[in-house]
Amino acid sequence: MNFYSAFFFRGVLLTVVLTVAPWALANPSSSIPKAQFRQQFEVNLLKGFCEESKFASECFDMDTQTCKANVKSSLVKCFSQNPSLENIPQDKAADYGIKLGRCVGKNFEMRNKSKLRKTNECQNPLEWLGK
Repeated sequence: MNFYSAFFFRGVLLTVVLTVAPWALANPSSSIPKAQFRQQFEVNLLKGFCEESKFASECFDMDTQTCKANVKSSLVKCFSQNPSLENIPQDKAADYGIKLGRCVGKNFEMRNKSKLRKTNECQNPLEWLGK
């Protein structure tokens, strides 16, 4: 698992919960429409990654808008590389979300490696994950 996959694993789990739980509570035993899942997943991932005091703002030399643009671009690429059914069964949503998060992490890493700050916390995923 690379650096960003490790970081995103923790963030994606929370993102998936925030994406799936409201739908599951309101619509037990039904599938989540793909468009709704993707929209909510993006909102939750951007909040959990790019906002102040989150990983990207602490560990990358980029502003919030640049971070969000990078994550959105990565999400578009990852959505196309990981197609889903029109309706995602609730029992498959977590797996799909984790797969997307890992893809976004790898893509973000490739695009922004040169902007990563050289602190121990930012260079070592275990340091950051322990926060």
